[in-house]
Amino acid sequence: MRRIRRTGPAALAALALLLAVAGCTNADDQPDNAASPGEQPSLASDSPSSTPTAAVSPTGPATPTAAGTAKATAASAPLTWTALPGDASDTVSTNGTWTLRTGQDGGWWSLGRRSGGSESVKRTKAPAGFQVADAQLSDDVAVVVYGDPDGKKQQRAVVTTLSSGKVRTLDRTSDLPPSTDGSWSLDGTTLWYATDHAGSYCLASTDLGTMTSKLSWCAPALHGFTNVLAAGGRTSMMTFDNQQPSCRTVVTVSGTQTSPYPDVPKCKGAEGAALGSGSTASRIWSMVPKENRYQQVHVYASTATGVVDLGLGVNSTLTVCGSAAYWARDKTGSAPAALMRWDGSRLTVAYESKGFLGQPLCAGRVLSILDSSDSGDRQLSATVS
Repeated sequence: MRRIRRTGPAALAALALLLAVAGCTNADDQPDNAASPGEQPSLASDSPSSTPTAAVSPTGPATPTAAGTAKATAASAPLTWTALPGDASDTVSTNGTWTLRTGQDGGWWSLGRRSGGSESVKRTKAPAGFQVADAQLSDDVAVVVYGDPDGKKQQRAVVTTLSSGKVRTLDRTSDLPPSTDGSWSLDGTTLWYATDHAGSYCLASTDLGTMTSKLSWCAPALHGFTNVLAAGGRTSMMTFDNQQPSCRTVVTVSGTQTSPYPDVPKCKGAEGAALGSGSTASRIWSMVPKENRYQQVHVYASTATGVVDLGLGVNSTLTVCGSAAYWARDKTGSAPAALMRWDGSRLTVAYESKGFLGQPLCAGRVLSILDSSDSGDRQLSATVS
């Protein structure tokens, strides 16, 4: 359910971009036990009167050059994990009361509420010609995104208000309709997504309480964005161009403007998120050290005292839940696969696996994760602070 958006004359550029970020490698070049690849970037279309912005060659160093860089040592601080019932092949997230499930083939989804130890579940099939492309849950709403596997029809989002059961739809009839593909991020009752506006590929947000939408940053021609991560009222994402390899920049979003993360080497960015505020504020971000190993990233954090090296991670697994950021790390040498946690000042191991971990999913203050190993798959959840 990860696709490339192709729009008119940008189709070949999008294809070139995919080959660039994938590194044109075979399976032997990928990290051991890598989790599923992250969402493929979407690309803004070109127009006859548009001139692409000049790209910066990815010549940045393999590690940050900012003064004060220090390597963090992870302490063991496992969360209290509980096994989630049901088929482990489904994608599952829960906020402790409600559970949102998506079938492995994207053909259906269900939203169930626990009562007296049981859960009432009714499956909803995806419309003909569509699959479930994304599903996100908060304490207030559940959002299920339908996407066209061929990337031709506009996506649509079904929004369920948990307290009332009211269902609304964000689709091509909305003020800022979703694009044919793109990154989605739910922050409480605010939903971020890609939209096509006045010939540009743009970031938009919708207040799911009022269903009113706002237009944010728009990509220049032959540029795009992905890895949108919104949490605590702040939004970050990765922007990119169509060069080979692509120049990728982690940015924060403020209205219609973006600002690059100051400590990320040029063109090496992957994901980013902001934590805390004031003197305790911290940015966490990842970069791709080797283009032929795009799934493997190196994770860093910027604090008031400098840059901290947080070690390796798996691309497209960074999330924010509660007051901390989490990401998956594959097995390396004698170190097992793990779910890592950064709270702005301390690095800890929240969970260890003998196999490998999927993307952590946050709903309210509950984190869910898939643990896959030779002994089978397990869906687990834990409440975070």
